[in-house]
Amino acid sequence: MSDEEKRVLLNNAWCRDADASFAFGYALRADKFGIVIEGKCAKCGCAIVRCSY
Repeated sequence: MSDEEKRVLLNNAWCRDADASFAFGYALRADKFGIVIEGKCAKCGCAIVRCSY
């Protein structure tokens, strides 16, 4: 995956409580549903998960 594709996916996921994106240390993986990004909010620390098909 290119850096540009990663940037688009990461910037398209937001914490519902803090209106912020992923903090450093997220996990990016492919599974049967597509690309999954799991991590924590950069502002409040809540869990964020994003799935892209």
